[in-house]
Amino acid sequence: MTPYLPATVRLGDKLRLVPSALTKQDNGNERCQQPHALTGQVIYIHPKRRFATVRFPLEGCDGTSHRVDKSFRESWPIMPPERRLAHAEPKPEKPKKPVATLSERLMGHDWSGMTSMQIAEALGTSASSVTSAIYKLKKWGVDIPYKKMTPGRPSSPPDQRLADPRKIGAFRKSAGLSQRALADKIHISRAAVQHWESGDSNANWELLETALPGVTEYAKGGE
Repeated sequence: MTPYLPATVRLGDKLRLVPSALTKQDNGNERCQQPHALTGQVIYIHPKRRFATVRFPLEGCDGTSHRVDKSFRESWPIMPPERRLAHAEPKPEKPKKPVATLSERLMGHDWSGMTSMQIAEALGTSASSVTSAIYKLKKWGVDIPYKKMTPGRPSSPPDQRLADPRKIGAFRKSAGLSQRALADKIHISRAAVQHWESGDSNANWELLETALPGVTEYAKGGE
């Protein structure tokens, strides 16, 4: 592999190099196993400094015993800028600001009286991520107080239980929502919404009010 010439090479510079001609058999001469360097002169440099042409004399100089049949020239590549930058000292990286994990953010605030959905909105994440982080912290012995809401179980005042759950579907359709859209809006499964509307399980009216304001009064018989 041909080495690079120094990036500071100029016209007329004299360089000691080992030309490839000395390592090859030429006109029956014996191959030189350990060729000595010859002194050559730079006679041409590419405009973009990609390579330089070096002319070597008729015979070896500086007392070497190596001879060539005629004077010859060879082109040698010049060290490119990107290779020089590779040997430069790396720039020190700026210290990155540590990002607090979800567990650390949960421990740094009092969430009493807030549901997992409200906590998720405050932290800009999903309710399932908040619930998982709270459960993990509880296993570590850290209790995060918050208001638990279980879909399918009544968390409303007793008078709301008198509402007809079969009217939930009609109110939902009037609002232009499908069961899937309503479920995604309050972060529960579509099957839970289906059970609420069919009366198979007790509806969480407080949770429904967050997505369908007025659904409780409508289910009680009001328009």
